[in-house]
Amino acid sequence: MSLDPNADKFKIELSKFMTPEMPVFEELRGCIFDRL
Repeated sequence: MSLDPNADKFKIELSKFMTPEMPVFEELRGCIFDRL
């Protein structure tokens, strides 16, 4: 998975598939954004 260098755009794309209410969202977001 290649990350878009534009983190805001990436977050928007990610939010199409997930909502903050999903329990996995915070966990996955942490894994992804810790690496940016």
